[in-house]
Amino acid sequence: VSALVINTINSIGHFTSDRFSLDQDEKKGLIEFHMISQPGSDASLLLNSLALGLNGVMEEYSDSYIRVTQVKSN
Repeated sequence: VSALVINTINSIGHFTSDRFSLDQDEKKGLIEFHMISQPGSDASLLLNSLALGLNGVMEEYSDSYIRVTQVKSN
């Protein structure tokens, strides 16, 4: 999971000009990632790919090990 998340964040930072905020707590294993503005098409593709991967992990290991929260704002 961490590899999927970190790779997506790094890819958005490297391959797009989209802005985001990132807070992480390595001891707790938490990452909070927020897009500053509406993501462009490349960032959207990367985020959709991340969601697909995370949902696949969640289905395989059940939601007792991973919880995915996706929030879309207007």
